Amino acid sequence: MLWQAEAGMWFKMPGGYFVGPGPDGDAVREAPPSTTSLALDRIQSGGRPPDLTPALRGQMARDFARWRVRSVVLGPCRTAGSWPGS
Repeated sequence: MLWQAEAGMWFKMPGGYFVGPGPDGDAVREAPPSTTSLALDRIQSGGRPPDLTPALRGQMARDFARWRVRSVVLGPCRTAGSWPGS
């Protein structure tokens, strides 16, 4: 990740490294999940993609707006093309 920062090629991901206090005081070792990260994790793990309803599209759009996303790139995975409409 250092070379990306040095080259000015930074980007945000719907997840990442995080260590901090959880609600119960114990250490939390990952970022809180988002609607988008949960959907992408489900697809990546081979699960059935969630139905792409207007409500899900809206929540993902809000996630993208909050993260200031301008592009989305999905790499190859064994379930590529399994989302309806892809």
